[in-house]
Amino acid sequence: MTGTDFNLATSILFVGYLLMQLPSNLLLTRVRPALYLGIAMAIWGVISTAQAACHSFGDLIAARFFLGFAEAPFFPGAVSPPLFSHGFRQTYC
Repeated sequence: MTGTDFNLATSILFVGYLLMQLPSNLLLTRVRPALYLGIAMAIWGVISTAQAACHSFGDLIAARFFLGFAEAPFFPGAVSPPLFSHGFRQTYC
């Protein structure tokens, strides 16, 4: 890699992350969070491991982009279940 290639490879993750944020939130309301997060983290692990097999800059860019897709469900999925658990509904609703 030369010049700003590393910067691009690092920041391309956020493009995939932002593109998948809304669909991920919509899907999270339809699927059990435990199932959804488990599958998302398994896919994240596979893509993270696949980055080791990248031999060209294009391969790395594609892997980082799809890693952003796989990482998008984690933050809303990890934050929302504790907030909307049984205790919250029983106390405030």
